[in-house]
Amino acid sequence: MYGKDYNVDKAALAVPLVTSTLATNEKPSRATVNDIYTQIVNDLTTGAGLIGKDAHNGYINYYGNLAIQARVDMEMGKYAEALAACKEIIKDGDYSLYSIQNG
Repeated sequence: MYGKDYNVDKAALAVPLVTSTLATNEKPSRATVNDIYTQIVNDLTTGAGLIGKDAHNGYINYYGNLAIQARVDMEMGKYAEALAACKEIIKDGDYSLYSIQNG
């Protein structure tokens, strides 16, 4: 919505990328789609080591972070990485694929 798809034009302008406090009169320039995705991946990778694997309702955990990483990988066309992340969530976590209960 605010930039081209990652696999369409990585060099296209997207939203501003602000990683520090700005003065009220500053107007940051728009970053490229590639810069935005690079920051997202860096944030998720860094965050994975900072949060636990235990589930606490209402709070993200390691597996929630991994699910978001899988979604980003899908958007970037990294299907093998996305599949590996999903398999880790299902194998190691307390999560399973949704199934319809009979009766």
